[in-house]
Amino acid sequence: MASLQAPGSIKVAAGVGFLEALAIAGYSVIMIISAGASETGMGRIIALAIFFLVIAAVIAFSACKLLAGKPSARSMLLVWQLFAVILGVQTVVGGQLFIGLLAVFLGGLAIMMLFSSSVNAFFEAHSSGRSLDRDL
Repeated sequence: MASLQAPGSIKVAAGVGFLEALAIAGYSVIMIISAGASETGMGRIIALAIFFLVIAAVIAFSACKLLAGKPSARSMLLVWQLFAVILGVQTVVGGQLFIGLLAVFLGGLAIMMLFSSSVNAFFEAHSSGRSLDRDL
């Protein structure tokens, strides 16, 4: 079977996922580096940083699988993007306007891309093994 080329909307959604995974991983590295200066227990900070690294790894894994045409990856990324929108709104309410609006924008963009007709056609073609040329 010939390899199917992922449409642009899949690439955008996966790119948003990779960007979010990178941001979460970066935040957890910053947490670990600054753990010595914090009054919070070192064990708690390291445990939370590891938890964030696991989340980042799952998001990156899902983005890879989305590009490979696995429909379950769309479900995992959709759940994460819904959380990102909710967390973004709460961040805006908490006073961090730029970060919150960025999270809402990226999450909303990825959700729209995940439900586009080209994504549905890609998954349908990928599961049946036919070409996308006539659908797109």
